[in-house]
Amino acid sequence: MHAISSQFSKVRSFVFVDGLDEVTQLFEGMDDPAETVARINAEADVIAFDGHSDYGRALLSFHDRFAKDVTRRSTILILATRATTTTRPTPK
Repeated sequence: MHAISSQFSKVRSFVFVDGLDEVTQLFEGMDDPAETVARINAEADVIAFDGHSDYGRALLSFHDRFAKDVTRRSTILILATRATTTTRPTPK
């Protein structure tokens, strides 16, 4: 995401666990990807419930908060680990 943000002017970035936070502003002025990750880990508010990955809850939060900003010209990339959790995804 660091490289994409540096190449395109209208990139917005979000991170999630079981909550979701926009971190676009945390990339500003950052040249070192490792420092950016450290900043995101320290400043992003991504724990909404219990801190276990919940794609359903995170995507629902994205929809509720940011769907109005998504247009036909938008591209959404979801980058995630393959880690499993002990919780069931939040149903729609």
